[in-house]
Amino acid sequence: MELAHAVDHRGAQPEPRGRRRRRFGIDVELRVAGDVRRLEAEGLVSSSRYRGFVVNSISIEDIEQIYTIKMSLEGLAGRLAAPILLKDPAKLKKLQSLWKEMAALSKKGDVERYGRRNIEFHLTIWYECGNPWLIRILDHLSSQLNRFIVNALHVPGRMERSVKEHQKIVEAFKAGNARAVEKALAHHFKKASEDLKKEIIRMS
Repeated sequence: MELAHAVDHRGAQPEPRGRRRRRFGIDVELRVAGDVRRLEAEGLVSSSRYRGFVVNSISIEDIEQIYTIKMSLEGLAGRLAAPILLKDPAKLKKLQSLWKEMAALSKKGDVERYGRRNIEFHLTIWYECGNPWLIRILDHLSSQLNRFIVNALHVPGRMERSVKEHQKIVEAFKAGNARAVEKALAHHFKKASEDLKKEIIRMS
């Protein structure tokens, strides 16, 4: 049985149900507005007086600038994570399993699931680098790009090339060669940026 009023155990006047619903509705609206403003601050959306909020596009210049930073920082995260992962066979096995799953998804042409496993692969590396500030910066950079990366995977041959690039990363980790990990990650993101730029040009 639904009560018509909220129960206040402190003895205060109960709040009418209708007022509660209006109040909760306003709370939700405020939270949503706050989330959208946060996305605007991060450059993911922009506001217009007549169109409301719209998702921003990304330019070739944006890609070049963001990936220049990303190549260096992803490589650094990999170099820092290499000795840690080498001492943790379970996590190294997880990285290899993710790569194998990505290879299988590539053969199936499953772009959406491949994209999700790709993100999980790189998150596994980040979280083993031992540097919370580096993780935070990489997370912010990726938030600017993830919505476009799936589009780049539609470039003919991109998933197949990506699988080979990730294989080189896994092999470097298994060898415990931190510099080779750094180099493999930088190479991977260089190639990813080239394909993403091709896709942006194709769609423009």
